[in-house]
Amino acid sequence: LGLFVTTEGDDIFSVDNMKWNYTEDAGWTSITNLAYEGDGKQTAYAYHPYRPEAATTSFNFTIDNERTDLLWWKSDGKLTSKTLNIGFDHALSKLTINLKKNEEVAGEELGAVTISGTKKNGIVDLTTQTWNTEAGEVAEITAGEVELTEGFDKTVCSTLIPQTVSALTVSVEVGSNTYTWTGTEQEFLSGHAYTLNLTVGREVAAIGEVNVTDWTLEETPKEGNADYVPSYLTGEDLRT
Repeated sequence: LGLFVTTEGDDIFSVDNMKWNYTEDAGWTSITNLAYEGDGKQTAYAYHPYRPEAATTSFNFTIDNERTDLLWWKSDGKLTSKTLNIGFDHALSKLTINLKKNEEVAGEELGAVTISGTKKNGIVDLTTQTWNTEAGEVAEITAGEVELTEGFDKTVCSTLIPQTVSALTVSVEVGSNTYTWTGTEQEFLSGHAYTLNLTVGREVAAIGEVNVTDWTLEETPKEGNADYVPSYLTGEDLRT
């Protein structure tokens, strides 16, 4: 993970994109030492997976394949302990599409599923836990096949940058043909999972509305320890 620490005190207690690794034996450990004051002047922000080019708490993020994920965390108030209790939330949205063939294409094979009309990239701000997609590029995303949902013939899934899509479009290859469904405006929020059920034939039709649920993580928070300065140091003590 990458860790940022902002401070109301001296700049020496700030941290920009410090890399931490996790092992079952040691838990989370930092690549370099982290020191911060013990009187609650620092706020911490973390994200996963680590990106070496993320120089500030606001950086560009791109969905480069259907498996891309981004997690974020913000400390609950100022730091007052050497233990960082990091519990991640999803910074992205997840879209699952269930496909069911009707009698028109019963003997055909369902192929690639493409999501269109969404922006592939945006600026993520860890301090406010918000996204800016104004300069984002609208591009197609090929959804990846996942475990089949009971009652359907194919299930695919993709992560999406949180955004409002004016006309979500899903294209499905059926044999040698491609059929397309276009919906109305759809809002995708971070940390939410969306499910779209489609019937596929010579036309593609939605089965009901898009279903929305929380997209939660099953893992419990992983603790990490940092060097700790119990009081603000000045002068010779600080140099030492």
